[in-house]
Amino acid sequence: MRLDDARSDNTVLTEKLVEHAEALRKQSLSEQQRATLIDDFFSHLKGVPRQNDNFPLIGHFILAMEKDFAAKERLELARQGLIIVDGLRYSAETSSEKLPRDLNIYLDTEILFSAVGYHGSLRQQLFKDFHTLVGELNKKAEKSSSGKVLLRYFDATYREVLNYFEAARLIVDKGGRPEPGKQAMTTIVNGCANGTHVLGKQAMFKQELTRLKITPDNARDFYDPPNFNVESADLIKVLKVELSADEVRIHQALQQFTRINYLRRGDSKTHLEAVGHIFLSDKSVVRAAAFSQGLGHMQPGVVSFSTDLDYMTERLWLKLNKGFNSGSIPTSFDVVARTRLVLSAQLGSKVSDEYQLLQRQQKDVRTRMDQETLGYVVADLMNKMKRPEDVTDENLDVEFLASDDFVSNAVAEHATLMAEAEAGRKAKEDLQLAVDHIAEEREKTRLKMIAYEAEREDRERAHKNQELRFKRRETNLPILRRAQRVSKSVMAIYWCVPIVVMSAIINFLRASADSDLSLFGMYWTILPVQYAIQGFFWKPVKRFIKSSVRRYVASRFRSSSKKGSVAAFGQ
Repeated sequence: MRLDDARSDNTVLTEKLVEHAEALRKQSLSEQQRATLIDDFFSHLKGVPRQNDNFPLIGHFILAMEKDFAAKERLELARQGLIIVDGLRYSAETSSEKLPRDLNIYLDTEILFSAVGYHGSLRQQLFKDFHTLVGELNKKAEKSSSGKVLLRYFDATYREVLNYFEAARLIVDKGGRPEPGKQAMTTIVNGCANGTHVLGKQAMFKQELTRLKITPDNARDFYDPPNFNVESADLIKVLKVELSADEVRIHQALQQFTRINYLRRGDSKTHLEAVGHIFLSDKSVVRAAAFSQGLGHMQPGVVSFSTDLDYMTERLWLKLNKGFNSGSIPTSFDVVARTRLVLSAQLGSKVSDEYQLLQRQQKDVRTRMDQETLGYVVADLMNKMKRPEDVTDENLDVEFLASDDFVSNAVAEHATLMAEAEAGRKAKEDLQLAVDHIAEEREKTRLKMIAYEAEREDRERAHKNQELRFKRRETNLPILRRAQRVSKSVMAIYWCVPIVVMSAIINFLRASADSDLSLFGMYWTILPVQYAIQGFFWKPVKRFIKSSVRRYVASRFRSSSKKGSVAAFGQ
């Protein structure tokens, strides 16, 4: 690629970077801010990310460019170009594939955990790439009897590892939870039912280090003589201001630098291949302190006490004279993968710092929060943690990395959410009351409708029955009248016929000598007897007549009803 094309591509990248940063910040950048942002961007591409407010913006931009093939290709070409420039700068040191002496690389705790996969698959792959290059260089060293790369760890580093496993065992046995930001601790605890399982993982960890040929350093007193001690209270104060870091972490970093300075016997003015000893760490505080102004290792020709895994991988790659067309390229050369790694480390460090601040606040009655709010804040912190392979532009919380008051913001957010939840609950209750009232009114209306329908049906049924009765009355009235006439006629016959018969008998038996007065007396003598006899039989005769009339009427009603039904059917 021509130089003009490379410059054009870089211009396109920086313009997109500025646009992206302005969109995230929702404000325009000044010329000075743009220049600083672009300078920090190329510093990251060179493998020296600066821990400031710009890096989250740069990281978010690079992750967003992953979806744009052309933009990602420009990023890769820019990264490769910077690696080539570094190769030319160190050409005198890397012209030979041999090391003038053994290079002892002392691995920090985080690197050891990455080696066995406790920090996720991406960090483990980065270590595998580095370990493969170490193996290739050592094979060549065996043939040429030159210096080798030896991987070691200090006794203090292994004590830190043992403390990790002991803390994990206590967490499992007591049913606790790992501190947010401690990915390795989470991985160790995961799947362990009791402390014995943790001890089993500890034994497997040591076996894996042995398999990878990572050996412990010889125990010694690094402060005798004290000439090589780089620790001091004044330096810690200077670095605290320069790095904006915790004093404890700065002191721990300086302790490692003292060990390296002791092993170098105070001689760091040489090149990396001849320095003999270097500390390898991915901790942001260690990296920043190693190149700090306060420590004086920004001067040309001075090898820093510490570097990171990416840088060592790049230097070994150049030492072996590998090119970008030589097959497999280390994952650390992938700009996106490297960005994910740094962002994940920043998230872990930020989460750990915020969690420790939260613990300090809980010890103070004035700043202590209730358990519900505490649980919310801790859960929110846990969600901020991301393994490198899980970091994307969509889930990266840029505001969290730039925030200086996460706990207060989280508490305020929780209070807002609780207020909204309470308002939502009240609204839900009011809505439920309204729904219940509507349902109750509907039920009342339904019951009224049912009652109205039943009443209407009753009225219709009564009306129909009344019409039927009227119709039957009109139809059967002649029958009733005829039956009444027959009944009266029969009753008249019952009473009159015996009198007529008796009168006829008396007239038939009358002698010529009988006078009318004697006949009349006979009538009045016989008539009461006759009426008494008829009256005695009147009740059964009357019942018989009425029952006969009823049967007659009923038979005629049935007959008329059938005729009416047939007539209605015909209609």
